[in-house]
Amino acid sequence: MRIVFFNISYMEFYKGKQGDKLIGTTRYVIEKGDGAEKHNFQPLLIDGVEICRGFVEPGFTKGGFENGSQRLMHIEKIADAGNPKEKIDNVLVVWCAPLPESKRTVVVGWYKNATVYRKVNTLPYEKEADWGLEEFGNWYNAVAKKEDCVLLPTKERSKSIWAAYRRSHGQSAFGFGQSNMWYAREDNAQEYVQQIAKHIEQYSGENWV
Repeated sequence: MRIVFFNISYMEFYKGKQGDKLIGTTRYVIEKGDGAEKHNFQPLLIDGVEICRGFVEPGFTKGGFENGSQRLMHIEKIADAGNPKEKIDNVLVVWCAPLPESKRTVVVGWYKNATVYRKVNTLPYEKEADWGLEEFGNWYNAVAKKEDCVLLPTKERSKSIWAAYRRSHGQSAFGFGQSNMWYAREDNAQEYVQQIAKHIEQYSGENWV
């Protein structure tokens, strides 16, 4: 199974900042109060098909977002990836974020059958809709059809079945480290991965997309 976990800033709706806010995980979000993930669950109509374009920050080289270059994503580390070039299809992307109150990291939603890109794609900033970042453009590195996307309601996210883990917090021997990408390849993580995939497959509750 191709699965990857992405850590992003916390929002309620991920449909822009109006009526919502980003609670940051990266330096840019903390300092600017903005982030390219702010529209991760806002469907777009492209060539007659509704899709969601998502963004996870892969990090920057020395110099940070001011002077560094954006890093590439190691999509070859996704299980069963083979030898992908610039993108990989049919991936289950599990979007995670820290809850504002407890800082406990949880699953907030997912893309099934997603395409994940090695390099961040950049489209022009859309000023009227505030889509993207004015100084950088409209970033995305994951895409899926709307019908394959689920954003969990806020009341659902705190349930124990949606827990995500961080090695740095001593919660488990697996999970997110310093990177915002977790490829979930550790042997001792496989039971957890299978459980999350099962919960996703069986979920029939409310969807905020």
